[in-house]
Amino acid sequence: MHECLPQSYEEQAVTYAFVALRAYLILLKMLPNYYKHVCSHENTLITKFFGLHEITLKGGRKVRFVVMGNMFCTELRIHHRYDLKGSSQGRITSKDEINENTTLKDLDLSYEFHMDKSWRESLFKIGEKVFPNGDRYAGSFKGLLPHGKGKYTWSDGTVYDGEWDHGKVTGAGNFRWTSGATYEGEVSGGYLHGCGTFNGTDGSIYRGAWRINVQHGLGRKQYCNLDIYEGSWKEGVKEGSGRYDWSTEDTYIGNWKAGNMCGRGVMKWANSDMYDGFWLDGLKHGSGFYRFSDGGYYFGTWSRDLKDGQEHSILLGAKFHLYQTGIALLGTM
Repeated sequence: MHECLPQSYEEQAVTYAFVALRAYLILLKMLPNYYKHVCSHENTLITKFFGLHEITLKGGRKVRFVVMGNMFCTELRIHHRYDLKGSSQGRITSKDEINENTTLKDLDLSYEFHMDKSWRESLFKIGEKVFPNGDRYAGSFKGLLPHGKGKYTWSDGTVYDGEWDHGKVTGAGNFRWTSGATYEGEVSGGYLHGCGTFNGTDGSIYRGAWRINVQHGLGRKQYCNLDIYEGSWKEGVKEGSGRYDWSTEDTYIGNWKAGNMCGRGVMKWANSDMYDGFWLDGLKHGSGFYRFSDGGYYFGTWSRDLKDGQEHSILLGAKFHLYQTGIALLGTM
Protein backbone atom coordinates (compact mmCIF):
# COMPACT_ATOMS: atom_id res chain seq x y z
CA MET A 1 0.00 0.00 0.00
CA HIS A 2 1.50 3.31 -1.05
CA GLU A 3 0.34 6.59 0.45
CA CYS A 4 0.15 9.48 -1.99
CA LEU A 5 -1.70 12.44 -0.47
CA PRO A 6 -2.09 16.14 -1.22
CA GLN A 7 -0.54 18.08 1.65
CA SER A 8 -3.87 19.75 2.50
CA TYR A 9 -5.52 16.44 3.43
CA GLU A 10 -3.01 15.36 6.07
CA GLU A 11 -4.52 17.41 8.88
CA GLN A 12 -8.07 16.27 8.19
CA ALA A 13 -9.99 13.43 9.82
CA VAL A 14 -9.58 11.07 6.90
CA THR A 15 -6.75 10.21 4.60
CA TYR A 16 -6.49 8.44 1.27
CA ALA A 17 -4.10 5.79 0.03
CA PHE A 18 -3.78 4.30 -3.43
CA VAL A 19 -3.64 0.48 -3.47
CA ALA A 20 -2.47 -2.08 -6.01
CA LEU A 21 -4.93 -4.61 -7.45
CA ARG A 22 -3.66 -7.40 -5.20
CA ALA A 23 -4.12 -5.30 -2.04
CA TYR A 24 -7.53 -4.18 -3.31
CA LEU A 25 -8.70 -7.80 -3.68
CA ILE A 26 -7.35 -8.74 -0.24
CA LEU A 27 -9.22 -5.83 1.36
CA LEU A 28 -12.43 -6.80 -0.42
CA LYS A 29 -12.14 -10.33 0.92
CA MET A 30 -11.50 -9.25 4.51
CA LEU A 31 -14.03 -6.37 4.73
CA PRO A 32 -17.08 -8.44 5.92
CA ASN A 33 -15.18 -9.90 8.89
CA TYR A 34 -13.45 -6.57 9.48
CA TYR A 35 -16.83 -4.80 9.65
CA LYS A 36 -18.17 -7.29 12.22
CA HIS A 37 -15.06 -6.91 14.35
CA VAL A 38 -15.15 -3.09 14.38
CA CYS A 39 -18.87 -3.09 15.22
CA SER A 40 -18.24 -5.43 18.15
CA HIS A 41 -15.15 -3.54 19.40
CA GLU A 42 -15.78 0.16 18.97
CA ASN A 43 -12.58 1.09 20.84
CA THR A 44 -10.33 -1.06 18.67
CA LEU A 45 -6.93 0.41 17.80
CA ILE A 46 -6.72 -1.16 14.36
CA THR A 47 -6.94 1.15 11.35
CA LYS A 48 -10.47 2.31 10.59
CA PHE A 49 -11.43 1.91 6.91
CA PHE A 50 -14.33 4.06 5.68
CA GLY A 51 -14.38 3.13 2.01
CA LEU A 52 -12.71 1.12 -0.74
CA HIS A 53 -13.11 2.54 -4.24
CA GLU A 54 -12.23 1.85 -7.85
CA ILE A 55 -12.59 4.49 -10.57
CA THR A 56 -11.87 4.39 -14.28
CA LEU A 57 -9.94 7.34 -15.63
CA LYS A 58 -10.22 8.77 -19.10
CA GLY A 59 -8.38 6.39 -21.36
CA GLY A 60 -9.51 3.30 -19.45
CA ARG A 61 -6.89 3.10 -16.69
CA LYS A 62 -8.35 2.01 -13.36
CA VAL A 63 -7.32 3.59 -10.06
CA ARG A 64 -8.07 2.04 -6.68
CA PHE A 65 -7.86 3.76 -3.31
CA VAL A 66 -8.96 3.34 0.28
CA VAL A 67 -10.37 5.98 2.62
CA MET A 68 -9.33 5.56 6.25
CA GLY A 69 -9.04 7.40 9.52
CA ASN A 70 -6.14 9.82 9.90
CA MET A 71 -4.28 9.18 13.15
CA PHE A 72 -2.53 12.54 12.72
CA CYS A 73 -5.79 14.43 13.03
CA THR A 74 -5.22 15.98 16.46
CA GLU A 75 -5.21 19.35 18.18
CA LEU A 76 -1.75 18.59 19.56
CA ARG A 77 1.30 19.86 17.75
CA ILE A 78 3.08 17.16 15.75
CA HIS A 79 6.80 17.80 15.73
CA HIS A 80 7.89 15.04 13.34
CA ARG A 81 6.15 12.68 10.95
CA TYR A 82 7.72 9.46 9.61
CA ASP A 83 6.84 7.22 6.69
CA LEU A 84 8.57 3.99 7.77
CA LYS A 85 8.82 1.06 5.36
CA GLY A 86 11.69 -0.90 6.94
CA SER A 87 13.97 -0.05 4.03
CA SER A 88 17.24 1.86 3.65
CA GLN A 89 17.33 2.29 -0.14
CA GLY A 90 16.68 5.96 -0.77
CA ARG A 91 15.01 6.25 2.63
CA ILE A 92 16.58 9.48 3.87
CA THR A 93 15.57 13.13 3.59
CA SER A 94 17.89 15.97 2.67
CA LYS A 95 18.53 18.04 5.81
CA ASP A 96 17.88 21.24 3.85
CA GLU A 97 14.28 20.13 3.16
CA ILE A 98 13.22 19.31 6.72
CA ASN A 99 10.58 21.46 8.43
CA GLU A 100 7.45 20.82 10.53
CA ASN A 101 5.47 19.71 7.48
CA THR A 102 8.10 17.27 6.15
CA THR A 103 7.29 13.56 6.23
CA LEU A 104 10.57 11.92 7.23
CA LYS A 105 11.85 8.49 6.20
CA ASP A 106 13.47 5.43 7.76
CA LEU A 107 17.07 6.63 8.02
CA ASP A 108 15.96 9.96 9.50
CA LEU A 109 14.74 8.16 12.63
CA SER A 110 17.26 8.22 15.48
CA TYR A 111 16.29 6.71 18.81
CA GLU A 112 17.61 5.03 21.94
CA PHE A 113 15.95 2.16 23.76
CA HIS A 114 16.02 2.23 27.55
CA MET A 115 14.90 -0.69 29.70
CA ASP A 116 13.69 -0.37 33.27
CA LYS A 117 16.36 -1.64 35.69
CA SER A 118 14.04 -4.20 37.29
CA TRP A 119 13.12 -5.58 33.84
CA ARG A 120 16.76 -5.74 32.83
CA GLU A 121 17.74 -7.59 36.00
CA SER A 122 14.88 -10.05 35.54
CA LEU A 123 15.92 -10.76 31.95
CA PHE A 124 19.69 -10.95 32.42
CA LYS A 125 20.64 -12.78 35.57
CA ILE A 126 22.97 -15.43 36.94
CA GLY A 127 21.57 -18.40 38.73
CA GLU A 128 21.04 -22.13 38.85
CA LYS A 129 18.18 -24.27 37.63
CA VAL A 130 17.44 -27.95 38.25
CA PHE A 131 15.17 -29.65 35.72
CA PRO A 132 12.61 -32.39 36.50
CA ASN A 133 14.71 -35.02 34.66
CA GLY A 134 17.72 -34.31 36.88
CA ASP A 135 19.64 -32.08 34.46
CA ARG A 136 21.24 -29.01 36.04
CA TYR A 137 22.31 -25.62 34.65
CA ALA A 138 24.37 -22.97 36.42
CA GLY A 139 25.25 -19.69 34.74
CA SER A 140 23.75 -16.70 32.94
CA PHE A 141 20.13 -16.47 31.84
CA LYS A 142 18.20 -14.27 29.45
CA GLY A 143 14.62 -14.57 30.56
CA LEU A 144 14.09 -18.29 31.18
CA LEU A 145 16.79 -19.46 28.76
CA PRO A 146 20.53 -20.07 29.29
CA HIS A 147 22.35 -17.19 27.61
CA GLY A 148 25.95 -16.09 27.96
CA LYS A 149 28.28 -18.42 29.86
CA GLY A 150 27.14 -21.42 31.82
CA LYS A 151 27.65 -25.04 32.78
CA TYR A 152 25.09 -27.72 31.96
CA THR A 153 25.25 -31.15 33.57
CA TRP A 154 23.03 -33.88 32.17
CA SER A 155 21.56 -36.53 34.45
CA ASP A 156 23.86 -39.15 32.87
CA GLY A 157 26.96 -37.16 33.89
CA THR A 158 27.76 -35.49 30.54
CA VAL A 159 28.96 -31.90 31.06
CA TYR A 160 29.10 -28.85 28.79
CA ASP A 161 30.85 -25.72 30.04
CA GLY A 162 30.88 -22.71 27.73
CA GLU A 163 28.83 -20.19 25.80
CA TRP A 164 25.07 -20.18 25.14
CA ASP A 165 22.77 -18.23 22.86
CA HIS A 166 19.05 -18.14 23.72
CA GLY A 167 19.02 -21.65 25.13
CA LYS A 168 21.34 -23.25 22.56
CA VAL A 169 24.96 -24.32 22.90
CA THR A 170 26.62 -21.74 20.63
CA GLY A 171 30.03 -20.07 20.68
CA ALA A 172 33.04 -21.71 22.34
CA GLY A 173 33.08 -24.36 25.03
CA ASN A 174 34.02 -27.87 26.04
CA PHE A 175 32.18 -31.17 26.42
CA ARG A 176 33.10 -34.01 28.74
CA TRP A 177 31.27 -37.31 28.26
CA THR A 178 30.98 -40.09 30.83
CA SER A 179 32.83 -42.39 28.41
CA GLY A 180 35.94 -40.25 28.93
CA ALA A 181 35.82 -38.55 25.51
CA THR A 182 36.27 -34.76 25.48
CA TYR A 183 35.85 -31.89 23.02
CA GLU A 184 37.10 -28.32 23.22
CA GLY A 185 36.38 -25.73 20.56
CA GLU A 186 33.60 -24.06 18.60
CA VAL A 187 29.95 -25.11 18.81
CA SER A 188 26.77 -23.90 17.11
CA GLY A 189 23.11 -24.71 17.69
CA GLY A 190 24.00 -27.60 20.00
CA TYR A 191 26.47 -29.21 17.55
CA LEU A 192 30.25 -29.53 17.34
CA HIS A 193 30.65 -27.01 14.54
CA GLY A 194 33.71 -24.97 13.58
CA CYS A 195 37.25 -25.71 14.76
CA GLY A 196 37.91 -27.94 17.73
CA THR A 197 39.85 -30.79 19.34
CA PHE A 198 38.30 -34.17 20.11
CA ASN A 199 39.98 -36.73 22.36
CA GLY A 200 38.49 -40.19 21.85
CA THR A 201 38.16 -42.93 24.44
CA ASP A 202 40.60 -45.07 22.42
CA GLY A 203 43.36 -42.46 22.76
CA SER A 204 42.92 -40.96 19.29
CA ILE A 205 43.10 -37.16 18.89
CA TYR A 206 41.49 -35.09 16.13
CA ARG A 207 42.23 -31.38 15.69
CA GLY A 208 40.50 -29.52 12.90
CA ALA A 209 37.22 -28.51 11.30
CA TRP A 210 33.78 -29.87 12.22
CA ARG A 211 30.33 -29.61 10.67
CA ILE A 212 27.28 -30.76 12.61
CA ASN A 213 29.15 -33.22 14.86
CA VAL A 214 31.40 -34.80 12.19
CA GLN A 215 34.89 -34.02 10.90
CA HIS A 216 34.50 -31.92 7.77
CA GLY A 217 37.19 -29.72 6.22
CA LEU A 218 40.89 -29.69 7.07
CA GLY A 219 42.06 -31.66 10.07
CA ARG A 220 44.73 -33.83 11.67
CA LYS A 221 44.03 -37.13 13.41
CA GLN A 222 46.43 -39.23 15.42
CA TYR A 223 45.11 -42.76 15.84
CA CYS A 224 45.55 -44.94 18.90
CA ASN A 225 48.23 -46.98 17.06
CA LEU A 226 50.14 -43.69 16.40
CA ASP A 227 49.24 -43.57 12.68
CA ILE A 228 48.67 -39.93 11.59
CA TYR A 229 46.46 -38.51 8.85
CA GLU A 230 46.52 -34.83 7.94
CA GLY A 231 44.38 -33.42 5.16
CA SER A 232 40.80 -33.08 3.95
CA TRP A 233 37.74 -34.71 5.52
CA LYS A 234 34.19 -34.99 4.28
CA GLU A 235 31.33 -36.02 6.55
CA GLY A 236 33.61 -37.86 8.94
CA VAL A 237 35.85 -39.74 6.47
CA LYS A 238 39.08 -38.94 4.64
CA GLU A 239 38.29 -37.38 1.26
CA GLY A 240 40.29 -35.00 -0.91
CA SER A 241 44.03 -34.43 -0.59
CA GLY A 242 45.92 -35.72 2.40
CA ARG A 243 48.94 -37.42 3.90
CA TYR A 244 48.92 -40.63 5.91
CA ASP A 245 51.95 -41.69 7.98
CA TRP A 246 51.88 -45.21 9.37
CA SER A 247 53.65 -46.01 12.61
CA THR A 248 55.65 -48.52 10.51
CA GLU A 249 57.17 -45.48 8.69
CA ASP A 250 55.24 -46.10 5.45
CA THR A 251 53.85 -42.86 3.94
CA TYR A 252 51.14 -42.03 1.40
CA ILE A 253 50.60 -38.55 -0.08
CA GLY A 254 47.76 -38.07 -2.53
CA ASN A 255 44.02 -38.23 -3.08
CA TRP A 256 41.39 -39.98 -0.97
CA LYS A 257 37.77 -40.90 -1.44
CA ALA A 258 35.35 -42.40 1.09
CA GLY A 259 38.26 -43.07 3.46
CA ASN A 260 40.44 -44.95 0.94
CA MET A 261 43.38 -44.03 -1.29
CA CYS A 262 41.74 -43.18 -4.60
CA GLY A 263 43.06 -41.20 -7.57
CA ARG A 264 46.65 -40.07 -8.00
CA GLY A 265 49.06 -40.65 -5.13
CA VAL A 266 52.59 -41.57 -4.04
CA MET A 267 53.30 -44.39 -1.59
CA LYS A 268 56.70 -44.85 0.05
CA TRP A 269 57.44 -47.93 2.12
CA ALA A 270 59.89 -48.22 4.98
CA ASN A 271 62.05 -50.60 2.88
CA SER A 272 62.50 -47.76 0.28
CA ASP A 273 60.06 -49.20 -2.31
CA MET A 274 58.01 -46.43 -3.95
CA TYR A 275 54.89 -46.32 -6.12
CA ASP A 276 53.70 -43.24 -8.03
CA GLY A 277 50.44 -43.72 -9.86
CA PHE A 278 46.72 -44.26 -9.59
CA TRP A 279 44.72 -45.97 -6.84
CA LEU A 280 41.21 -47.34 -6.40
CA ASP A 281 39.69 -48.32 -3.04
CA GLY A 282 43.15 -48.43 -1.46
CA LEU A 283 44.68 -50.61 -4.20
CA LYS A 284 47.05 -49.79 -7.07
CA HIS A 285 44.81 -49.52 -10.12
CA GLY A 286 45.55 -47.91 -13.49
CA SER A 287 48.87 -46.65 -14.80
CA GLY A 288 51.78 -46.35 -12.40
CA PHE A 289 55.50 -46.38 -11.80
CA TYR A 290 57.04 -48.68 -9.19
CA ARG A 291 60.62 -48.35 -7.98
CA PHE A 292 62.16 -51.19 -5.98
CA SER A 293 64.61 -50.77 -3.14
CA ASP A 294 67.32 -52.53 -5.19
CA GLY A 295 67.00 -49.92 -7.98
CA GLY A 296 64.67 -51.85 -10.31
CA TYR A 297 61.70 -50.15 -11.97
CA TYR A 298 58.34 -51.12 -13.37
CA PHE A 299 56.30 -48.97 -15.79
CA GLY A 300 52.88 -50.31 -16.60
CA THR A 301 49.28 -50.74 -15.62
CA TRP A 302 47.75 -52.33 -12.56
CA SER A 303 44.43 -53.99 -11.86
CA ARG A 304 43.39 -53.94 -8.19
CA ASP A 305 46.96 -54.19 -6.89
CA LEU A 306 48.11 -56.74 -9.53
CA LYS A 307 50.27 -56.01 -12.57
CA ASP A 308 48.15 -56.78 -15.62
CA GLY A 309 50.93 -57.99 -17.95
CA GLN A 310 51.49 -54.84 -20.02
CA GLU A 311 55.00 -54.13 -18.79
CA HIS A 312 58.36 -52.59 -19.59
CA SER A 313 61.60 -54.24 -18.47
CA ILE A 314 64.34 -52.01 -17.08
CA LEU A 315 67.96 -53.24 -17.34
CA LEU A 316 69.99 -53.02 -14.14
CA GLY A 317 73.56 -53.79 -15.18
CA ALA A 318 73.70 -57.58 -15.28
CA LYS A 319 70.15 -58.01 -13.98
CA PHE A 320 66.66 -57.24 -15.19
CA HIS A 321 63.14 -57.52 -13.82
CA LEU A 322 60.27 -58.86 -15.94
CA TYR A 323 56.68 -58.86 -14.70
CA GLN A 324 53.84 -60.84 -16.15
CA THR A 325 50.44 -60.91 -14.52
CA GLY A 326 51.81 -60.29 -11.08
CA ILE A 327 54.76 -62.75 -11.36
CA ALA A 328 58.30 -61.38 -10.98
CA LEU A 329 61.19 -63.04 -12.84
CA LEU A 330 64.82 -62.17 -12.11
CA GLY A 331 67.48 -63.12 -14.67
CA THR A 332 70.93 -62.18 -15.99
CA MET A 333 71.96 -60.86 -19.37
